[in-house]
Amino acid sequence: LSLELDPQNEDALLTRSALYLELKEYEKSIEISNKIIKNNPNGSIGWHWKARALYELKKLKDACHAHEKGLEIDPSFAEPWKDLGLIYLELEEFPKAIHSFKQHIKFSDNGVSWTYVAEAHEEQEDFQKALECYDKGLKSEPNSIELLEGKAALLTKLDKDEKALKIYDKIQRLLEKENKVEDAMDFDKEEQEIMNSNDEVNFYYNKALSLKKLERYEEAYQTIEDGFRLTNSFNLDLLELKLDIFKINGNYLEGLAIVR
Repeated sequence: LSLELDPQNEDALLTRSALYLELKEYEKSIEISNKIIKNNPNGSIGWHWKARALYELKKLKDACHAHEKGLEIDPSFAEPWKDLGLIYLELEEFPKAIHSFKQHIKFSDNGVSWTYVAEAHEEQEDFQKALECYDKGLKSEPNSIELLEGKAALLTKLDKDEKALKIYDKIQRLLEKENKVEDAMDFDKEEQEIMNSNDEVNFYYNKALSLKKLERYEEAYQTIEDGFRLTNSFNLDLLELKLDIFKINGNYLEGLAIVR
């Protein structure tokens, strides 16, 4: 209705562009974004909505260009720096990704975004830099599960399993506390199970992997069982790890029967 009354109304146009984006009508979203850009050439928001639609169309270079045009107008707009960094990460342009994520941190004061900088360094196999980035993030966000999981997983990869396990134990305490809060707030159970499945299954896998490498097989097995029980999900990686532990303990046939 507001568009019909005033086709120049930027808020109404933004709402329409976002709606088309949500409906996956990306070309229409771009069309509306172009109107916003034309009506307000000194505004940045139209460029960023256009970039998001272009990204969904897998036009990654065009999406980068649109974000960059918007950031030329308003370089302090934090969220597009993160979006731009994620695109550069996908394009494997890691130095540009790192710069973008650092700009996002600068303008958002969001320490969790050091996770993305660390991931870019990991992709370049600069693991020491990646660990430093996780530590920078944890300095400002010491209870960030995302940062803790990233660091612990990297330590597992680097065979620093004792250090990794200390972090996994902290994560488990934080998750248990978080789940108690969600229960107290009467969260939707189905939604909570999805959240647990998506966020926690890698945690149980990596913790079990570290325990296995340290030859603490009973603890590794129990961690896998906890992963299946608490995330309520089927995960092939957990199943394969469980089978590996059965093989080590000489119970290969029993393990194979479970996997089947």
